[in-house]
Amino acid sequence: MATTTDRDTGKRARVPLRMTEDQKALLQRAATIEGTSLSDFVTRNAEDAARRTMREHGGHDADGARQRGLCQGAARPTGP
Repeated sequence: MATTTDRDTGKRARVPLRMTEDQKALLQRAATIEGTSLSDFVTRNAEDAARRTMREHGGHDADGARQRGLCQGAARPTGP
C-alpha cells in the first residue's frame, strides 16, 4: 500500500508552535477521534479559522491579492 509523503502533497512550509502539554494532548485526542494526524488536524482547523476570519473582515480572496493592493496603495504618497 502506497503512502502519501509531504513531497507528494507539496507540503514544504513549516510553522513551529509552542503550546502546553495539555493543549497538545487535547489536539492529539481530537485528531485521533477524526482519524487524522496531529499535523493535518491543526493545519486544517487553522486554515478554516483563517478563511473564516478573512470572510468576516472583508478579505474574500484566499490568495491575498486584495490585501497586497491595499498595502501597496497605503504605501504610495498621496501628494502634498
